[in-house]
Amino acid sequence: MITINSHIHTSFSKDAKSSLQEVIAAAKKAGLKIITITDHFPLPEGFKPEAGDSYMAREQLNSYIKLVLSEKEKNKGIDIR
Repeated sequence: MITINSHIHTSFSKDAKSSLQEVIAAAKKAGLKIITITDHFPLPEGFKPEAGDSYMAREQLNSYIKLVLSEKEKNKGIDIR
């Protein structure tokens, strides 16, 4: 049985529709023990996204990090990376 998913995007990446909480709930339901969130971080200063790019907005980064850390604390039964 597979108990790890090492490449998951959330709605922060714009190329996925599920929130982090939905991803965690689905992972638990599937019996996963480890999940790795691989959202696309904002582009560095000076880079301009092209149409269709799925990077999160720079303004979202701090709230994203806080959310991931909060969900890791709340969900001790699954290793969120």
